[in-house]
Amino acid sequence: MVFGDGDGSTFLSFTRAIDVVAHEMTHGVTEYINNLKYERQSGALNEHFSDVIGSAIKQHVNGQNANNADWLIGDKIVGPEWDGIALRSMKEPGTAFADDPQPDHMRDYRELPVTREGDYGGVHIYSGIPNKAFHLVSMEIGTDNAAVIWYNAWNDREHLHPNSQFKDAFEAILKAAQTLSSQGRMPQNTVEAVKRAFSEVGIYSLVGV
Repeated sequence: MVFGDGDGSTFLSFTRAIDVVAHEMTHGVTEYINNLKYERQSGALNEHFSDVIGSAIKQHVNGQNANNADWLIGDKIVGPEWDGIALRSMKEPGTAFADDPQPDHMRDYRELPVTREGDYGGVHIYSGIPNKAFHLVSMEIGTDNAAVIWYNAWNDREHLHPNSQFKDAFEAILKAAQTLSSQGRMPQNTVEAVKRAFSEVGIYSLVGV
C-alpha cells in the first residue's frame, strides 16, 4: 500500500490518520469478501464499510464512544488550505467542507456518471446515506456493538455481492442484528434501532420486516 505525503497545504501526510489507514486497508478486505463493484450504490457501500471500520477503530484507539466521538473521517490529514474540517462527517453528511455534496437521505440520491469526474457514480458522495444510519445505530447501542453487527453483515454473501444496493445491505445488517440479538449478544432494542436508523435515511427493507 502507498500513502501520500500530501502537499502540506491541502493535505498533510495520509498516515497521520488512523481512520484513513484503516479505511484503505478495509477496501482490501471488502475486495476479498464480496468485491462490491466500485460504482454507484455498490461502490458507495464499498466506501461505507471502509468508513465504518475506520471510524470504529479511530474511536477505539482514542478511547472514545458514540457520544463523545467527532465522527469525522480524515480530519487529521486536511491541511490549512482545505476549506473545511475533514473529508466526511458520518454524523452530519454534507458538513465536512464547503460545498460538501454528501446527502443524508435517499430523497437526495441522483444517478451520476460512472466516471472519475462523476465520482464513479457517487461512491464517496452517497456513502453518506448508510454512514448516517451507522451513526444513528451507534448512538442507540454503542459503536462497538454496531461495528460487530456491520462486520457480521459484511460476511453475508447472500445479500452482499458485487452488485448489491443499499437495500441489500440493510437486509444483511438487519439479519445480523436479529441473529446476534437472539443469541443475547446485543441490547434488546437493537433490531428496532437498526430498522429506525435505516428508515430515517430512506432505506427500507425488501421484505417488509
